[in-house]
Amino acid sequence: LNISNIKALEDLSFLAALKELTTLYISNTAVKDLTPLIQLQKLENLYIFNTQVTSLEALIGLSNLSTLS
Repeated sequence: LNISNIKALEDLSFLAALKELTTLYISNTAVKDLTPLIQLQKLENLYIFNTQVTSLEALIGLSNLSTLS
């Protein structure tokens, strides 16, 4: 899912229901908090460059995550 370049995007809570999501692009957004991604246990690829994210702690439990950029 590519939701990059949506400058007003701050809240990712709407993604929690997408349990089968394997790739997510949120680059160039105003996202600060990755906590909603905890629910995405199948997430393999996450692209978060040019965001306001300061902590990756929420990603610790995502054992399938192999690409983080």
